[in-house]
Amino acid sequence: MKILKILLLILILSPLGLSAQQQDSIKEYGIIDAQIFPQKTFRAVYKTKIQLKENSYSGLLLVRRNADSSFRIAFVTEVGMKIFEFEFFPRKKNSFHVVSILSYLDKKIIISTLGRDFESLFMTFTAFKQPKIKNLGRGLSTQKYCYKGKRIYTVQSNRVIGMLRKKGFFKKEEIELKSGGGNNPQYISIHHFGIELNIEMTLLNER
Repeated sequence: MKILKILLLILILSPLGLSAQQQDSIKEYGIIDAQIFPQKTFRAVYKTKIQLKENSYSGLLLVRRNADSSFRIAFVTEVGMKIFEFEFFPRKKNSFHVVSILSYLDKKIIISTLGRDFESLFMTFTAFKQPKIKNLGRGLSTQKYCYKGKRIYTVQSNRVIGMLRKKGFFKKEEIELKSGGGNNPQYISIHHFGIELNIEMTLLNER
């Protein structure tokens, strides 16, 4: 009976102990809320190249963030043909919607891959755990934050400069970002490991 009472006491107090531990962790390391595209509303135009196996698509990627925090993404070729148009709603469970897409690209694996790409770019991630810090010298360092055990974001000087998405032990997607001094990334490179689909984007205009 005495052992049973002790076990019952442990079960009752365990959630409180966990909560206190989480609070101590937050106090020690702080909470980071990071976005690759931090502005509440903006429009940006990226010169973009999408390589899918042996097929290459070049044109302009138009990105718009609305007042409700949703994103509108449209990719148009240099001759004016629309390749795809998507909507992304960060605050909704079913966040990614296809408005239109070229019939050749209208395949589940391609749509789901592009959906995860834009989710990685446009979502806000919150990390509570201690980051892995790498000192680069001259007072510079990078911090790696793990989000939900799947995405690892690399942050330097309060800017996201890279992201690696994994599934188990396997790499699925890697994003490289370079800043040009503006609000949004100057250069974005997206590389996939499970599908021959790669994307390069260079900022032309933002407002």
